[in-house]
Amino acid sequence: MTPGSVSRAVRAAIFAVMCVTTAALGHALMSARPLPWWALVAALGATGSAAW
Repeated sequence: MTPGSVSRAVRAAIFAVMCVTTAALGHALMSARPLPWWALVAALGATGSAAW
């Protein structure tokens, strides 16, 4: 991997984690129930892929 692709992967990962965490927190606070772990993993994968 070149330094450019590594920084792109890091930026995509940080973006995905921040987006999914914010969305999951909002859903958990509004519904008073946590999201299933598989939904968080799927959202993280989809957001990370789209950010890449």
